[in-house]
Amino acid sequence: VPLFFAALGATADLVVADAAAARSRPGATLKAGAYDRVRGLNGGKRGVDFGEFAVLELLRQGKTDLKTLAVLRAAFDDVAGDGSGRLDRAEVLRFHKVSALRARYARFLRETKRLPE
Repeated sequence: VPLFFAALGATADLVVADAAAARSRPGATLKAGAYDRVRGLNGGKRGVDFGEFAVLELLRQGKTDLKTLAVLRAAFDDVAGDGSGRLDRAEVLRFHKVSALRARYARFLRETKRLPE
């Protein structure tokens, strides 16, 4: 499961419900190459799994973009220390802790005028 959806946890059903609602919106289509880029995030295997399908729906709805997915993939690769392509619970928790600390430090720097907005 891509890191993005590991972070969703129990709210994944909301993504599915939102995707179902988006189907009724006319004109919402994927940009050229999005399917292949998303499929390539997990080694380019044939077809897409549920996590990749959910990412494609978020792309189609305009709730994320390929640049954000590339950043998430790089973060995932940094966190997945054993090279398995999967994150265990400790790796996910460590990633969330580090992300929270970075956000807190950036907020502190902005509030103390040491970092531009």
